[in-house]
Amino acid sequence: MRVLLLLLVLIRTVAACATVTVHVSGRIVNWQEPVPGMGPSTIGIRSTGWLDPSTAADAATGRFSGTLSCDPVRNRHGRWVDIEFHAFTDYGPGRRSMFVRAPFAKDIDLGELVWRPAHYRLTPAGLVIDTGVPRDTVIGEPFGTYLLLRPMNPEPGERMELVFGYITSGEPRQVSHSLVVKDMGTYLLDLQFAVRTDTDVLTESWNEEVIPFDLGPLVGGRYRFRQSPSQGEHLRDIDFLLNEDLWITVAQRQEP
Repeated sequence: MRVLLLLLVLIRTVAACATVTVHVSGRIVNWQEPVPGMGPSTIGIRSTGWLDPSTAADAATGRFSGTLSCDPVRNRHGRWVDIEFHAFTDYGPGRRSMFVRAPFAKDIDLGELVWRPAHYRLTPAGLVIDTGVPRDTVIGEPFGTYLLLRPMNPEPGERMELVFGYITSGEPRQVSHSLVVKDMGTYLLDLQFAVRTDTDVLTESWNEEVIPFDLGPLVGGRYRFRQSPSQGEHLRDIDFLLNEDLWITVAQRQEP
């Protein structure tokens, strides 16, 4: 009897984790140029595998329809399918994926959606930002000067990477930061990011991403990020957050 019960549990576990095939359809409204400055792009659609028979949205209409292999995610709120819309382009690094978590069904109609590099959840009212999963956010121009928070909604105990993207000609950079507690429990992150102007550099420029430091494990609470002007001669600040404040809250993520 115990052996039979164990076999039943194993069968259910395997069935819950097995790869399945669903039909997915919809239309990407801004398929021609998902992000201004990105240039013409091809948006491929995948989960565990790529959309079949056509991997990408139609180049003339932005419509897509086909079968998709996936590993459904099960939690206390139901069963879900995670779908990634990846933009292929030759222009810079940037953020190139949009993620949608949809209720599991054999036929998933996503309707019309606007491609943006973030995490969304499909609800009866349409797509909403998915607050229940770790997600990144970009501040600035995705193909120019930008600051990427990965993730921007960390839970207590998690780490956060700050990714700095900018156009460089090979100048040495000077970066520093400090994290202190101020204003009755608010954590202040004060950072500086500059390049030196007194060195010889290459004539060509290119997009570069650097991760000079990460934060964590973070404790719960309110955080204020601020970029301060760099001190010293022959330094040119790269403006990521100059004259701006960025606030985030480290807390347990909640399903929308």
